[in-house]
Amino acid sequence: RRVSRIGSRRVILEGLWGSFLIFVLFGIAGALALGGALGATWFFAVLAIGRGLLFGIFLAAVIVASYAAVPTITAGEKERVRGFALIQGANGTGKIAGPLIGGLLAGFSFLWSFALIPLFVLVGIVAVTFVSPADRESRAAKGPAPKLKFTDARLRFLLLTIFIVLMPLAISQITVGFVVQDNLRLSGEIAASWTGVALGFLFAALTTTQLVIVPALGLRALTLVMLGCALA
Repeated sequence: RRVSRIGSRRVILEGLWGSFLIFVLFGIAGALALGGALGATWFFAVLAIGRGLLFGIFLAAVIVASYAAVPTITAGEKERVRGFALIQGANGTGKIAGPLIGGLLAGFSFLWSFALIPLFVLVGIVAVTFVSPADRESRAAKGPAPKLKFTDARLRFLLLTIFIVLMPLAISQITVGFVVQDNLRLSGEIAASWTGVALGFLFAALTTTQLVIVPALGLRALTLVMLGCALA
């Protein structure tokens, strides 16, 4: 609804600025925890509330606003599918670079990861501010936005499909670090590096599919969903 009122670009910037502030605070908390000035319980609280809940809200705002901008700059279903695939591919590219860079930096010190995360977000803010074009027309000029509920029958199949397909991916992301550290008997820093490499390979496959295969196929959205489910 906020995208409809103020435009995609402003919502993306709001989400990025919120993420930047969260990661600055998270970095400070991480540095204090590594130095022994912040207890494990308090650091976990910062991790759960800040990096988990609040960052999840700001990240969702960026992703939703990015997707909402696609129909305004594309024409036809195939071009929209390509636009959505490129956005998700860019997301996947970040998920490749993130684990790889973060894992390598953690091999030296976790402080490097804490320090550089806000800087990466700041680069995104600068890019959107000075490179991204302004929204063509606000929803306010068109009247109130139509409301769409999660219970809408048109969404049930897609929501259920996304939940089923993405749940194993989320589980693997969470557990792979523990598997690496426990089975290989590695230190925390080395385990973080190996985990970053493993996740990098995972998201490389996702990004290749989204940036190359999906646009090349040129299929309808529903056909791609069915094909993806069959292959998964």
